[in-house]
Amino acid sequence: MSTDLGLANYEFYFGVAGGGDLDFGLNTNIDVMKIDGLSDQNALVSDKQHHNRFGDIPGTHLARSRLITFDLDVRKGALSDSAWRNLIDDVEGHFTIDKDTENELHWQVPGNSERFLRARCVKRKRLLLPESELGITRIAVQLRASDPRFYVAAPNSDNNNTGSFVVTNNGKQNAFPRILFERAGGGTSVKITNTTTGVIFEVGGLGGTGDLTGDMDKLVRGETGLVVFRTGFNDYPFWTQPRTPFYLQPGSNSITLNAGDDVDFTWWDTFV
Repeated sequence: MSTDLGLANYEFYFGVAGGGDLDFGLNTNIDVMKIDGLSDQNALVSDKQHHNRFGDIPGTHLARSRLITFDLDVRKGALSDSAWRNLIDDVEGHFTIDKDTENELHWQVPGNSERFLRARCVKRKRLLLPESELGITRIAVQLRASDPRFYVAAPNSDNNNTGSFVVTNNGKQNAFPRILFERAGGGTSVKITNTTTGVIFEVGGLGGTGDLTGDMDKLVRGETGLVVFRTGFNDYPFWTQPRTPFYLQPGSNSITLNAGDDVDFTWWDTFV
């Protein structure tokens, strides 16, 4: 699960969730000289052409995947030659094409909370030049984020809710939360209704006890694995149709717990 890494302004991170991989930018010997595509938008357009008329019939516009390019200068500075060349290898090792694993790219800029998105390296370029052998090596890398959304790194939580209550999404896009239903008292179903949007999440036909998780964040990003489950149980088949992903719209959301002991929400403020 992603979390705030406490980056300083103009500091970046690329690697597994929670830290421990490559820091670059401020306070490192890896200077970020140029960034392209970090906040760009590119629309998938489904407009249809009018028959024998000017223009198009408006269709749905969706955000495409995101391409981000970094120009990095790996500087020798006060490092020994061997330490500098090891750092170059480390940078190239982290920005390597991976068959199927996404990493997290975190960044911090003035005026914003630390943000992140998930991406994989799709291109890397390094030129051998006189200056690249004398202390400054330029490495250009390109990342592809299949999910074009980016998020505030620190998650929000709203726990132990019963009855009717309000959950606030401070992002600019719909946020898809991880929902946890407490079921200490058993019961055969869990259900919540977002009365602001009309979206319902309901799972019926449950036996026994055990807390139930509905991971809407994982679902909408197309990740594999369990998305509606209890420990040891896949409860996706019992998710009531039409199985619309439950979301929190920007601003206030009035929610009612219809079935279950209480319900917890975890979500990340979301942007595109």
